Amino acid sequence: MRLDPILPKGKLLDFRKMSSGLVKAMSDTVKAGQRQMQSYPPQPATLGPRYRRTGTLRRSWSSDVESGMNRIVGVVGSNANIAPYNRRVQGKEQTPVFAAYGWPDVFDLKKSVEKQLPPRLRRAVKAAAV
Repeated sequence: MRLDPILPKGKLLDFRKMSSGLVKAMSDTVKAGQRQMQSYPPQPATLGPRYRRTGTLRRSWSSDVESGMNRIVGVVGSNANIAPYNRRVQGKEQTPVFAAYGWPDVFDLKKSVEKQLPPRLRRAVKAAAV
């Protein structure tokens, strides 16, 4: 007696399409995270009209995606050489005053990534199904 599996002809997934889709999903997610961290809350009236924001903290944020060796790594980060106060404003050590003004912190970023990345990855895999 012989059992032959019933398999569809051809490939189940287009691996090139899936790979590029996964990289795009990661790239879209880290770019969204970068935009989130670059957004400034409304300026408090208590600072007065003469206080001018410079945008330095916004410019300190960047994102990058690296792929290869069977992995995809996305990074959203702030350069402390550009904005040395970034840890107190948006980092793990965010002070209560900046939280009260509505500055997003790295924990907000983590929540956003955890919410946005899985559906993007599922769509990429689904689109690669042949």
